[in-house]
Amino acid sequence: MKKNNITTLITTRLHLRALSIDDDEDIFSLRSNKEVNTFVKREPCKTIDDARIFINKVLASAKKIEVYYWAITLKEADKLIGTICLANYCFETLTAEIGYELLPTFQNKGFIQESIIKVIDFGFEALQLNNIEANVDAANIKSIYILEKHGFLKNTISQESTQKNYIKYIQYR
Repeated sequence: MKKNNITTLITTRLHLRALSIDDDEDIFSLRSNKEVNTFVKREPCKTIDDARIFINKVLASAKKIEVYYWAITLKEADKLIGTICLANYCFETLTAEIGYELLPTFQNKGFIQESIIKVIDFGFEALQLNNIEANVDAANIKSIYILEKHGFLKNTISQESTQKNYIKYIQYR
């Protein structure tokens, strides 16, 4: 099923669906959460309007196929518990960057791992990507573990990332 150029992806326990303006309160909770923002270099949401501005930006980028951005929801409840995306999509090199975040209540339950498997498959199969990259804070041990568990390799060609204290990981097709 497609909505706003986003294919709904389904796992055993989750729906990955297009982000909606109706997700504003959940996006605010996610993007204003201090624990979630620990390893993310961004300005946290301060108001619900910040969340709406972010959602509108994502929706506009999705229409231009610049980003594939999914709301992660439990199958039994259509309430956003996190997000996962393929961003910085490059048509010339067929490369995209994966990013994900999850509300603390839902962490350490395998939800990100389920989501990553589906999004990687989508990237390589549907988008025909050559590789998927991830930039991760060097101190984010849990995220590094997840990436390595799912076949991402530390970039040995260049240890530098576009962001200070970040390491680039790549999964090749």
